[in-house]
Amino acid sequence: MLTPERSISQEGQLNYSVNRQLALSSLKSNTRAIKFDGKDKASYSPWKVAIELETEGLFLSDAEWLEILQLRTAGIALELVKEGRKLALINPSKAVQFIWDKFNKRYGKKCQLATDVLKRLQSFPTVSMKHRENLYRFSDLCDEALILSTTEEGKSLIALDCEDMQKTIVSRLDEKLRMKWGEKSAKIERHSPSGTVLFKDFCQWLDEIATVSERCEYLYGTDYMTEVIDNNDNKKRTKIHK
Repeated sequence: MLTPERSISQEGQLNYSVNRQLALSSLKSNTRAIKFDGKDKASYSPWKVAIELETEGLFLSDAEWLEILQLRTAGIALELVKEGRKLALINPSKAVQFIWDKFNKRYGKKCQLATDVLKRLQSFPTVSMKHRENLYRFSDLCDEALILSTTEEGKSLIALDCEDMQKTIVSRLDEKLRMKWGEKSAKIERHSPSGTVLFKDFCQWLDEIATVSERCEYLYGTDYMTEVIDNNDNKKRTKIHK
């Protein structure tokens, strides 16, 4: 007869196993996932970070890694994966290591800082006006990424003006802030000569939001913030007396 402790332990293991299989199945069937084709070095780091975040906690076997890498690559990169899979017949773990080593050597450009910043941006907790510290931290992190993207090493790794990358970063905002940014970005796009919204536009807007939220929280509390931001965007600024 099983003890209660052992029964709970086995149930936990079963739940983990089921959840892992569901997550793995979802990972494999995700047809909207970006595939790395080896043509653009700037897209390598975001692609790698995205895979690392998706597979975090799944503890993939070598065979599973090889399958995921084949599903998430195309073109030249896929040929490299297929080359690595030949080694799997002899040593699967060496095959996985071979592929990542080749990718990092050919496309990685050594900027670990850029990879770390991307990972932090993409996994940042939900940002809202009600949690000002998080809002400031996220704004600072975006500014750090923007500065890094102008350096020789960083610009080849951080494609911040890429639409998919911007969507990923904006997804860290809560619903209210996403709506406000959607309205703001539409205005920027209409008045931009190129018809595009740059990441620096997002950073500037985020800095403004953070500044307004701090002042409003100090004077009126968090409930007043949205009203002031709405008025700012509509150029009907609420007068705040010192």
